Amino acid sequence: MTQNKGSKRADKHIYLVPWIESPKDMRK
Repeated sequence: MTQNKGSKRADKHIYLVPWIESPKDMRK
């Protein structure tokens, strides 16, 4: 399950770029 957490963290990093266009998505 630890690997799954790391994968989710990477998703957040990728969302950091479009976060400016979708600030509500980042709050999720």
